[in-house]
Amino acid sequence: MNPARVAAFAATLAALNVAHEAGDFWVQRDEDAQVKGKPGADGAAACARHVASYTATTTAAVLLANQVFKLGLHPTSIVAGQALSAATHYYMDRQQDSLALVDAAGKRPFWDRGGRMHLDQAFHRVALTAAAAITVIGSR
Repeated sequence: MNPARVAAFAATLAALNVAHEAGDFWVQRDEDAQVKGKPGADGAAACARHVASYTATTTAAVLLANQVFKLGLHPTSIVAGQALSAATHYYMDRQQDSLALVDAAGKRPFWDRGGRMHLDQAFHRVALTAAAAITVIGSR
């Protein structure tokens, strides 16, 4: 195990997690939050706007961590990690898509009892972990 890669993964994941909080809650427009899960063109457009601002936030955080901590992340790998993060974020935030996953996992009762936010955030965290791994693995 390469300690430098482990450290780069930890720093990248930390940056993504902090930026996730900012991008998902502070940066997201309230109008987009209310509409992004609805079917149709308006929902899709709201979700796309949210994912664009979210991805700008997470990308900025990864670039900053790379610069400050001299992580040696390759631009192509950063783009690959951000592409995965954006695609999975869009998927989960489009309710008709995410409900298929929720149902397949047998989690609809939890979702319906108020667990939607928890399942959503857990999914995003798993995706961010994969994005951090892709970012670091492809960089060295």
